[in-house]
Amino acid sequence: LLCSSPHIATAHLVLMAPEKLYCDRVDVSLFHGRWVRSDSKYENWENYMLWYGMDDDKAREETIEPQIHIITAASKEQMTLVHQLPWRAGAQAEYTVRMDGEFHPIPQALFKTARTSWQANKRADWMHKFDEKGLLCEQHLPVKGKPHVLRYWRSLVSANEIMVNVHLYEVDASGQEKEVIHTIRYFQRIPFKEKWTAAAAQFFSGMDVAENLKTCVSWMRKAKARGADLVVLPENSNRDRQYFVDGKPSKKKAHEMSETLDGEFVKGLCDTCAELGLWAVVGVDLKGHPPATAYIAQLLIRPDGEIEGVHKKHVLWDYEYTLFEPGDDPYQVFDTELGRLGLLVCADGIVPEAARVMSLMGAQVLLNSLNSRGPDEMRVHIPLRALENGVWHVASNAVGNPNNMGLLWPWTGGSQICDPLGNRVVASEEHDDMVIGEVRPFEAELKRGVWTEDIFAQRRPELYGVLTKPLDVVPCAPMYGPAAEVLPFPGPASVKVAMMQLSRTHTRLCTEWMTKRQVSYAARRG
Repeated sequence: LLCSSPHIATAHLVLMAPEKLYCDRVDVSLFHGRWVRSDSKYENWENYMLWYGMDDDKAREETIEPQIHIITAASKEQMTLVHQLPWRAGAQAEYTVRMDGEFHPIPQALFKTARTSWQANKRADWMHKFDEKGLLCEQHLPVKGKPHVLRYWRSLVSANEIMVNVHLYEVDASGQEKEVIHTIRYFQRIPFKEKWTAAAAQFFSGMDVAENLKTCVSWMRKAKARGADLVVLPENSNRDRQYFVDGKPSKKKAHEMSETLDGEFVKGLCDTCAELGLWAVVGVDLKGHPPATAYIAQLLIRPDGEIEGVHKKHVLWDYEYTLFEPGDDPYQVFDTELGRLGLLVCADGIVPEAARVMSLMGAQVLLNSLNSRGPDEMRVHIPLRALENGVWHVASNAVGNPNNMGLLWPWTGGSQICDPLGNRVVASEEHDDMVIGEVRPFEAELKRGVWTEDIFAQRRPELYGVLTKPLDVVPCAPMYGPAAEVLPFPGPASVKVAMMQLSRTHTRLCTEWMTKRQVSYAARRG
């Protein structure tokens, strides 16, 4: 060090050794695992969303939206992960990022769901490398008519927490950068459980909502006492559907008597989940837009008391169309430590398409809340949806009927836990009951059936594309709707029809004899 001052006889040059790269200081293999973005621990995230032009509601939704990174391989050179955005129609992509400091395309399955930085990234690419701070990702984006650089660093706070430190810089004409917004998000390590205990409870809900909440809480406590990690409760656990005015179904009445997500009934369920540390799936009729919209809904509530997801029943049944609106949100698969969960409500599981769509989206366990008076659902449809897709199916149905007015048919219970091969534990079809069973989610990955080693390999989607076409263009479209006043063929104005129910008993000869007797009897009756 040169110095002209006569008062300094000697000087020392201190050279600082360059700080080691993050990957040389930290065991990169610690990144392996399943990481879930915290919806409660973050810094300045909502302001970050608002800066991109989101309104308050969208910013809040983006803040609490679940995001999961399952890192399956990590080294100094590259990292492979499964990136899941369950609220975006189950968006999921598996990709590998190379730590080479070069720009590479962002996976399209993620880029097309973009809402903030990715949406502004017209180049649709990103760069990754390790520097002194951590794993750096960089994107170049034009925002608000000006060039910007987005940089965020991933680093391990502990073996079970990752911090993502996000900085957005505006770049002026000379290339100088000025920070315009900064935020931090955290991801917690929440590993999959290799096995866990499910419960399906069945009961009847009457007209007293407060009493029904007590009933639900009682069954939740019983499930927890028996070691359950998750319990499924029936459809419309909040109340019996006496939504009638002057004997006629009333959508306005259905709206008035349904629940809200911040109401006492739902709050009571959430508080109980938080108290017990229990997952719960509960059918609840929810208010829609006033004055006359209501939905048949199902809530997935986490052990911390937060609502993980809401499913609004898509396939309504019979009288339900006179009271409710069918949901039209895309099916979702919720990634949790219990595996990937899909939600169904009753008639959603009668049609095969809903369960198949969610299974193709990666669902390992279907959770079904029912309000069924037909034993066919529990005896046939529930195990069939499991067998067809090689998944677990946990189903809870209402049971009994204490009413002495109106429809007196009982709800048929039969709640059950069904494995991917159709093996079941089944509750009573006549009285309050609960079944408990072990669920092993990864068995759903095998996709083995009793007839094939790979169920999905047997799919022939090229043969049933007509299922996705609008109703007015399918070949049988002319058959739908009211008949023309003048029929295209001669015939009577009305036809008498007899319906027969037969069961094969004893021998084929006996069955044919009984069938002929029934046909003969129908003919004599005209």
